[in-house]
Amino acid sequence: MKKSLIALACGTLGFSVTEFGMMGILSAVSAGLNIAITKAGFLIAIYAVGICGGLAIAKYIAAKIVSIKKLLIILVGIMCCGNLLAMLSQSYSFMILARFISGLPHGIFLIAAADAVSKLTPKYRQVQSTLLIFYALTAAYLFGVPVATYLAQVISWRMMFIATAAWGGFVVYSLYRWMPEQYKINAEIFCIKLSIFKNNPAVRLAMIIILGNAGIFCWYTYINQIMVETAGFKFYAMAGIMMIAGLAMVLGKTSSEKLALKIKPIYLMAIMLGLMLFSSLLFMFIADCPYAALVLMFVGILGFSGSVLPEQKLGEDKAETVGITNSVMYLTILSFGNIIGAVIGAFPMAIGYAVEFSAFPAVIMLSAALVLLYYIYKSTQIMK
Repeated sequence: MKKSLIALACGTLGFSVTEFGMMGILSAVSAGLNIAITKAGFLIAIYAVGICGGLAIAKYIAAKIVSIKKLLIILVGIMCCGNLLAMLSQSYSFMILARFISGLPHGIFLIAAADAVSKLTPKYRQVQSTLLIFYALTAAYLFGVPVATYLAQVISWRMMFIATAAWGGFVVYSLYRWMPEQYKINAEIFCIKLSIFKNNPAVRLAMIIILGNAGIFCWYTYINQIMVETAGFKFYAMAGIMMIAGLAMVLGKTSSEKLALKIKPIYLMAIMLGLMLFSSLLFMFIADCPYAALVLMFVGILGFSGSVLPEQKLGEDKAETVGITNSVMYLTILSFGNIIGAVIGAFPMAIGYAVEFSAFPAVIMLSAALVLLYYIYKSTQIMK
């Protein structure tokens, strides 16, 4: 296997830990910066804002930096800088800036890395090479995020940012040593075609994706607080809890791939949204039972991860919606859902309700997504 592919996989792992590691240490960051947990949740939202911002200017950046190697190194370098700034943060506003900077290169890196894989490997081996990136995501969910959470819990929340910055430094070195010089990036892969939203099917599908993603992020943003304060787990158990969440991520993807061979995408999407709705609804009432909270988190995250494949298949089903599954557009829509979920999930706490009621807006949004999915199925029949 080419070492350059390993470098790309390591970069993917680093960005994934940077994004999802925050969920496991949110309470520690909140205490360390002396801010309310509702304000700390915006640190997850602002990372997604950074992703959207980066994707919005990606085409112009790629037009200026045509070398894939140079572009990837710069992107990972920005991620390192963002994490170092987060580690040094002494105030909420500085931390907001650090998280925004960390998020800027995330989406661009994923798309550029996929383009690099297509250029580095012959067509008959591209499936195996793409699997390597999936294994990197698996490693991030199962080991990277839990290890970062553990370091943050037993030493300091700043350790997560030190570790991810150090990992990023290793990735920069690996890309410099192993990535070939000759490959050029095609700036057109970063095009965002807003014209697709002139037709209703594309708007409806985008809304379903946004509502589904936002629904889970309403309460998953605050999973640290829910598991420690409501469910009653010790703070040092969060590493294991994040590993269980990572397992749900992996199993959601693999189970969705198997089910997609047997049932239509719209039915599979309904199942995954149903799992997310089920877990969100019960979270409000039985999250104080530790093992019930674990099961509900597992079910919700499994549905969240499993919804990606049917979303993409639904987007590819008709000419009117195919632009939704364009890499840039899809990542932007997902990130927009993350922003909405992290922000709206804080509202119940802001008006005095317990943290588990961050799932209340999730129930509303996921119910709306299911209703919209049913409406699309019955009225337009575009997603058979």
